[in-house]
Amino acid sequence: MPASILSVTKTYKDGQDLFERDLDNIRNPIESWAQDAVDNMTQLALDCFGTSYDLDNAGNANNAAPIYNVSNSTSSLNWIFSGTHTLRTTSDTTLIIDANALNFDARIAFQETGITRWLQYNDGSDSDILKIMNGSSIDTIQLTQAGALRINVAVNTDPTLGFYEAGSQKWNIFNDNTNDNITFQDSTNSTKFRVSGGAAVDTACVINAPTGLNPAIHLMENLSTKWRIFNDSAGTGLTISDSVSATKLLITAGAALDTTVRINAPTNQSPNLAFLENGSSRWLVGSSSIGSDELIFFDQTNTQRITLFQNGNLTLKGTGTTTLAINAATNTDPHLLLQENGSQKWLIANDNTNDTINFQNASAVNISILTQTGALLLADINTPLDGAGVANISYANRNSMVKAWGEVLDAGVAAFTDSYNMDSVTDGAPAGIYDVTISTDLSAANYSIVATIKSAAAADRILSIETTSATMARVTITTTLLAGVDDSFTFIVIGR
Repeated sequence: MPASILSVTKTYKDGQDLFERDLDNIRNPIESWAQDAVDNMTQLALDCFGTSYDLDNAGNANNAAPIYNVSNSTSSLNWIFSGTHTLRTTSDTTLIIDANALNFDARIAFQETGITRWLQYNDGSDSDILKIMNGSSIDTIQLTQAGALRINVAVNTDPTLGFYEAGSQKWNIFNDNTNDNITFQDSTNSTKFRVSGGAAVDTACVINAPTGLNPAIHLMENLSTKWRIFNDSAGTGLTISDSVSATKLLITAGAALDTTVRINAPTNQSPNLAFLENGSSRWLVGSSSIGSDELIFFDQTNTQRITLFQNGNLTLKGTGTTTLAINAATNTDPHLLLQENGSQKWLIANDNTNDTINFQNASAVNISILTQTGALLLADINTPLDGAGVANISYANRNSMVKAWGEVLDAGVAAFTDSYNMDSVTDGAPAGIYDVTISTDLSAANYSIVATIKSAAAADRILSIETTSATMARVTITTTLLAGVDDSFTFIVIGR
């Protein structure tokens, strides 16, 4: 309400009598001005203290919250409600909002035409976290008593922290709600750094640099670089350099099998690779700068266990029995591969089917097999492979080896006393005729049999081989007079 100005107009002349209308012309403006003053004071009181303020209490105290200076020494302004200082200032110009009960929320609201746009408050029921709520009643910014800053947004939106200079974006850090990646973007919204979420083993940290530049991580102390990890865009690889930019570890790029990790040490120092558990060394692998640059494996007691020399020799050192163990998963074949320029020359493997040791040549053909019983079986590399891709292994299939042998005793009935690769012996008729049958057939009938009489009458006996085939041979024994006679004999078979 505007404040009126008192204006009294003189309507009579000097020296003349005053009439009633002249007095009314003086009284009416004064009364109107006084009423305006009362109305304005009433409005001021209602605006300051609310409709509960008692304007006619005959000088008695009322229950409204008055504004007043506590004292000249503090010069503070206080709003009081029910005896509690709810809003006050101090001499150092501090504005205090004091909730009048424990766990109540002291608040500041920012409104537009009566509609709250922002509400800043202390959440007394949530560990006294300072929260800023937007017009959608979401506590978008939260500051804990421990100093943690939280950015909280609605479901399926991206909480973002922006860094601006004179109103222009320089950096944005936000969580991409699609896959919950934390992303750093520059002033052009180009992604420069990203940490992807997921299972622990799948978490990835991505640093993205423009073409031709080197994405890098600097480890600094008081703004001085101690270590630098970067990708060399020139193609050298992933490099770790020290405080003087000397390369200490280099991982070269290339095909999966060609990827190389290089540990670079100064001259006459030993580059090492350490395997630790909770800070304690378990294994140390290093190249010795003393001697001939051997590659040495040290155990957790710093005892040398394995040494690999530049000429390829390997030595093992242990206490008691020294063992080199190659451990494979169940039903798989642990093996030792000997190569030349990446090509197999020999493969020594345990065949988990029967737990035999197989020796394979450069053509991946089993040349010899050692069984669990100690038998050594040799294979002919010219023998066709069986259905499993393994050469048939037997003395019977080895060129220039004894394919069969036997000792036949004829004490009325001919029988083997011992033999190898022989199936049976038949005492034919008339006397002195024996057919010996081979178990594993030879490749042809062209082979050699060496036989001899095994009896006291050998001097008066003649042994001859009449017929042979891939499966059997016929042995004939006669007297010097060419009469057939039964006797004991031994023989061996040599051929293909």
